[in-house]
Amino acid sequence: KSCFYLGSLFEAGRRPREQDKRVTFYYRKACKYDYALGCYYAAILYEHGYSIDKDLKRASYYYGKACKKGHQRACDLRKNLKRKKTAP
Repeated sequence: KSCFYLGSLFEAGRRPREQDKRVTFYYRKACKYDYALGCYYAAILYEHGYSIDKDLKRASYYYGKACKKGHQRACDLRKNLKRKKTAP
């Protein structure tokens, strides 16, 4: 959980549109240590390109990890993301 909270602190303190890799680093690290919210927030950052380059493949990966850890909203967003990818 501490990695998640560090990521939250860095995210809250950054200026809009400022690239701060520490935010993503700590959310990913929280995910690595089985904290679903860390996975979920890492996915959001990748999906929308906040604090890191936009990467829908990685967003889907992290939503999937959060979903497997029981985060229902992540499951829903992953499904929506897959629909976006397959839409014409």
